[in-house]
Amino acid sequence: MLAIGKTTRKTHEEYCTEVQAINPHVTPLGVYVNNKTDIEHYCNLHGRRFMAKPINMIKRRNGCEVCKRMSGRPPKRTPLRYAIELAKVNQTIVSLEDYVDKKTPIKHMCRICGHVDKMIPHNLLNGSGCLKCAREARKGSNHYRWTGRDKRDFRMVLRSELHQWRFNTMKKHNFTCQLSGARDVKLNVHHITPFKEIVDNCLQQLGLEEMPYASDYDEETYNQIRDWILDYHEHNDVGITLSAEVHKEFHSIYGNRNNTVEQFNEFSMRYKTF
Repeated sequence: MLAIGKTTRKTHEEYCTEVQAINPHVTPLGVYVNNKTDIEHYCNLHGRRFMAKPINMIKRRNGCEVCKRMSGRPPKRTPLRYAIELAKVNQTIVSLEDYVDKKTPIKHMCRICGHVDKMIPHNLLNGSGCLKCAREARKGSNHYRWTGRDKRDFRMVLRSELHQWRFNTMKKHNFTCQLSGARDVKLNVHHITPFKEIVDNCLQQLGLEEMPYASDYDEETYNQIRDWILDYHEHNDVGITLSAEVHKEFHSIYGNRNNTVEQFNEFSMRYKTF
């Protein structure tokens, strides 16, 4: 007597008969195990051997790669194709490992902050980006719990407001170091016009004195300073995209404070002669 609830396992011969009925141009070469175990098949039309799951051969009527292309079905995404698609969606992220499939996390690097992390290709192709940059963009006045009071150094807070300007500058320079020509590396944006000079000019124009901390200004005054700084960066060519390595080399020679346009011009000429 047949037990209720049990099913008869499909035999290899039954699978071959099923495939021939659906796609007579394909011949199974491997021995059928179950629906989800890849076995080798042979395409009689194009003379190609290929591996495929039996369930795909039955339900999707799969053939070899040539059959897929001829039927209009896109071929499997290659690492090169993934890199091209990613560059179209988000130029700030570059893959460091070969693409496997859309759900397998692989290492990527953010060109803006240099953060390296395993990210899911499917998410990146659908608009996701660097988590570290996203956290930075939500700090300070952009945070939902911002009260208008910040106890950090005044100039440090102003620098943290320049996230969008840095991205726009890198995009304008095609995410390429303007001295070395490097692309798939961590990038920085260097102030050609010194940031100190921009802030001093801002305070002079607004008739304000510089306070040690951002919290020393009321919210309205701080917002007025911030908006002036952002507007100045947007409408003046004050930055240049450099690789982190080149940027570090510049500051190792000229220091980190009170840098001038003349120093950068000199560094640029020296760098190009090597």
